[in-house]
Amino acid sequence: MKKQTTLALGLILTSSVALADAPFFTASFEAGGDTLAELTDGTELTAGGDFYLALGYEVSIPNSKSLSVLSSIGWKYGSLVASDGDADLTRFPLELIIQSSVSDKVKLGAGLSYHLAPTYNETSPGIASLTIDFDNALGFVLQGGYSLSKQSSIGVRFTAIDYKINTLSFNGSNFKVNDTIDASSFGLFYNYNF
Repeated sequence: MKKQTTLALGLILTSSVALADAPFFTASFEAGGDTLAELTDGTELTAGGDFYLALGYEVSIPNSKSLSVLSSIGWKYGSLVASDGDADLTRFPLELIIQSSVSDKVKLGAGLSYHLAPTYNETSPGIASLTIDFDNALGFVLQGGYSLSKQSSIGVRFTAIDYKINTLSFNGSNFKVNDTIDASSFGLFYNYNF
């Protein structure tokens, strides 16, 4: 795992430092994946859903007028709050996406997403506490964006990824579980280049 994490971080830093054209910020609302928790009113916390924030660089590929590389590090978080307990899922995606400008306004991209330290917590005060630590996971991303201006764009993105359970801790007792959950997501994003 340490080798994969070092490789992914190295790819991001190398592409960002080499020919940085523009730093960017991305905010996304996403949905999808397996249900981890559900309230009685039907509100769900899913493995792929909720909010995603990222900072990164867009780097032009030399000798190409339409291709660029987006590299970023982000924070993805989802939660549920109820009167009898809370649940949340946190992870830190590293992404490397090759993007093509198909027109002045439209860009399409595909690449890799490597999620670091996915962790699910569920607490019911005085009753129980559950923590699930997942292995770091590698998936892929497809996205399409529409430029609103030279600095901002909106778009859609799809991430296909699975999380493998590493350790499950229930009320302080640890268990090894060999199971995988779908953490794929579909989302709407806003991107701002500085």
